Amino acid sequence: RDIAKVIKHADGESRGSALPLPPTPPIGYEPSPSTMHQLTEEYNASEMMPSNFICPQCKDVLVGALALDCGCNICTLCWEEGDFLCSEIADGEGYDWIKRDRDCTNCTRTVRSTIPCLALDVAICQIIEKLDASRQNSKIQSMKSAYYSRLEGWRQTVLARNDAAAEKEAMEDDQLLARLIQEEEELLWRKEGKQNKSFSGGLFLVLGQAAVAFLAGTLSSFALHSIVGRR
Repeated sequence: RDIAKVIKHADGESRGSALPLPPTPPIGYEPSPSTMHQLTEEYNASEMMPSNFICPQCKDVLVGALALDCGCNICTLCWEEGDFLCSEIADGEGYDWIKRDRDCTNCTRTVRSTIPCLALDVAICQIIEKLDASRQNSKIQSMKSAYYSRLEGWRQTVLARNDAAAEKEAMEDDQLLARLIQEEEELLWRKEGKQNKSFSGGLFLVLGQAAVAFLAGTLSSFALHSIVGRR
């Protein structure tokens, strides 16, 4: 398998890199049954967090921050949801969906590249942890609970995707290795075939020369006996 990886790297084949693992929510973030009723109050995340930490699509705190080349940030799942909806509409109309550049939800500029931003995820998580909930502010508690729940969900999604990608790459490596072994075996058989053919030709030549020598010896002996008989 290591040989297959080297061959892929030498051939310039790109290998999908694993998604960065999001920060882990603090232990005990899940609300207790006694405080569950306090976390149902609706909240406005933009009133408690800086605007650059808010997703322009879901209007909630960024989770799985994705940096767009237009300068905006968005939740990874929110961005993927746009592609999913477009593909669903295309399938419903009987068309094939071809993924192309999209416009940013926030600034409407065309987005040509995206990159996961783990540093922003870590910063947001640290800020959320330091929010003062000691005043029994139900909105802050609701936002923190919802954020940690979404963060853990995204973390499990990343783990599942990375496992699936690793399994796919391992399968591709095994297939490449099997193909390399098959090619080596075919090459070996071709070499052995040529050697056997060469050996058979040489053996035939030796046997032919021996037969000619035997025939010549026999004829010479017969001629000698004939001469002696005449005398």
